[in-house]
This record gives sequence, structure tokens and C-alpha cells, in this order.
Amino acid sequence: MNKQARGLILVIGGALLATACAPTGVTSYAGRVVAAPTEKMIEEAKTKADHEALAVYYDREAQALHEKAQYYQRMADQSRYRGSAYRILYAPRYDALAQKYQAAEEENLKQAKLHRELASEAGQ
Repeated sequence: MNKQARGLILVIGGALLATACAPTGVTSYAGRVVAAPTEKMIEEAKTKADHEALAVYYDREAQALHEKAQYYQRMADQSRYRGSAYRILYAPRYDALAQKYQAAEEENLKQAKLHRELASEAGQ
């Protein structure tokens, strides 16, 4: 198999993996379906149920991002054991992707915590 064919297979495989692992953006909480929250939904969230639904959404997004971060960290680790081209080209890229997904995961966890606090305040 030549280099172009291998490259094409990697690109197609990566695209399929990215779409298969992508979060759907739909969450249900207490029978209520919450799509990826819009700015308006977040601004208009007033009830305990609104904030709890948003917290569940952010938790699930954080979990999906955590799984992606772990995937790219494993890819980086594996790249270090392969030939020098993999070590030089791919390991730093995979490390950078893992760090970006970890940062996004942390941000989603902060948002979930914030909405849980707002839910507890709204419930009082």
C-alpha cells in the first residue's frame, strides 16, 4: 500500500471516528429533553429544573470530552513508541489535542457546578 493510500485511509478513519464519538448535544433530565443550550436558554433559566437540566448537559459533555482526551493521550503515548517520524510529528499533536479536550472538560465541569449551585438557590 503506498503512502497516499495510507494517508487517505487515515483521513477517512479519523473523520468516521470524529463523527461517531461526537456528542449529540441532546440531554434529558426528569423527562425534559435539552438540546445543546443556546444563549437564550441559559439566560432564561430560572427554575431548579432548568438549571439541573443544564448541569446534566454539561456533565455529559464533560464525560464525552474526557473520553476524547484519554483517546488522544493514548495515541500520543503510542506514537512515542513508534518510529522517529511518529515521535516527532504525531506525539506533540496528540498531546496538544488531549490538553485542549482536558481544558474543555474542566470548563464544562465548572459550568455544571455553577448550574447545580443555581438550582439549589432556585429551589429555596
